Amino acid sequence: QFDHRLALFTKLWGRGYDPTRLVVLKATSSAGRLAVPLLERSTRSRAIYMNMRAEPYLAVLLAGQNSPWDLRGHGPRRIRRVQARLAAPIAPLHELSLGELAAMSWLAESWNQHDALVKLGARMLALDFDVFLADVAEGMRAVLGHFGLACDGRVLAELVRSPVLARYSMAPDYEYTPGTRAELIAESRRANREEIRRGMAWLERIAKSNGAADAVVNGARRS
Repeated sequence: QFDHRLALFTKLWGRGYDPTRLVVLKATSSAGRLAVPLLERSTRSRAIYMNMRAEPYLAVLLAGQNSPWDLRGHGPRRIRRVQARLAAPIAPLHELSLGELAAMSWLAESWNQHDALVKLGARMLALDFDVFLADVAEGMRAVLGHFGLACDGRVLAELVRSPVLARYSMAPDYEYTPGTRAELIAESRRANREEIRRGMAWLERIAKSNGAADAVVNGARRS
């Protein structure tokens, strides 16, 4: 039923109002598996794939109070996807520490991104979130250019000053500036040093045993 449902939802997602010229679909972070089939169906669409390198991803994720429940909730599906790509068996879910579980989650989702970039080419823009925050104007210039939108100094200045950049996206009532995020990551690196180390070591072991995994793990590190 997948093709039928994807066709139906593509039509629903593409709806607009009378003056609508284009529709922007914001997908949740666990929907990466849909990137290729969705854009293959919607051939005129282009997309941005927001990503993070493994180490800051682990630091951010391990800082969250609800992360253990979120990681274990998504864990069974993610570990099946990772194991399906590997010849050698990996440790079962219940044996993974929280840091290893976060690393496995990063690998599952980053592998989706890697596949999407290979298959979709220039239609997909990979955007490292930390690189974006370091230079929002340049990041927005790349985004606007990717979608063929006007990009001048006035537009960029307005976007950089947007109050949206200082709020928490999932709860806009809360202030969450790039500085706040940097402090959170620094604190998590101190508090979760051992689990971050375990997670990174888990990724290195997988990368050494599988060339495709190495392209994802160390390709992301080099980019």
